[in-house]
Amino acid sequence: MLFSGICVQLFVNIIYLPQASSEIQALFAKTRFAAGGRWLMIPVTSERVLDDVKNLIQIRVKPKLR
Repeated sequence: MLFSGICVQLFVNIIYLPQASSEIQALFAKTRFAAGGRWLMIPVTSERVLDDVKNLIQIRVKPKLR
């Protein structure tokens, strides 16, 4: 799958970091801390990074209880 020009901005907390890909970990390391986490502009360049983005979104969005 080819990813071209896709970039996602997410607020990331250090708690997720051990599960993240090396790309996300490196991006996190060079992004400044702000209010309990970091805002990352994540260029989606591979399936692994896309999976990271999906996991980060899932962590941020709590499912509705019925």
